[in-house]
Amino acid sequence: MTMYRTMGDCIIRVQDGASIPADPDNYDYLDYLAWIAEGNTPLPAAGPGRTQLNARINTWRTQMESSGFPALGRWWDSDDMARERLTLTLLAGRGSPVGYWKDVLNEQVGPGDAAMITTLYGAMVEYGALIFGRAEQMKTEVAALPDDALADYVIGWPLA
Repeated sequence: MTMYRTMGDCIIRVQDGASIPADPDNYDYLDYLAWIAEGNTPLPAAGPGRTQLNARINTWRTQMESSGFPALGRWWDSDDMARERLTLTLLAGRGSPVGYWKDVLNEQVGPGDAAMITTLYGAMVEYGALIFGRAEQMKTEVAALPDDALADYVIGWPLA
């Protein structure tokens, strides 16, 4: 469901943070007016508590993106250097020059060929997308919270 927030004369679409000018030729503004006509009410401006919580969500996302990813029954490094090595090896198209790749336990895993590197890269991208999706979901949840509930919001994966 689309939600909007007003900040003075500015209209913000919560899902993507788009700033929408009050311009009758702008399709996003027309969508906003239609949303209002349906009886919806924009959220109030974000206060400092909401801004700080969103900053903590961004920090969580960065930490998660660098804390490894699952693939082939193991966990693999995903810090900046590991992502760069994996990307460059994938682009070379020949697999690991040493015939294996190391997991987070520093164990050699073979065969380290192009197929394995492609699988690892795909898993890294997919896990990164899950992390990004969860961060965006949390920001949407935070935007919809009343101010008095912000302190109780728990950042992270939902508990099962």
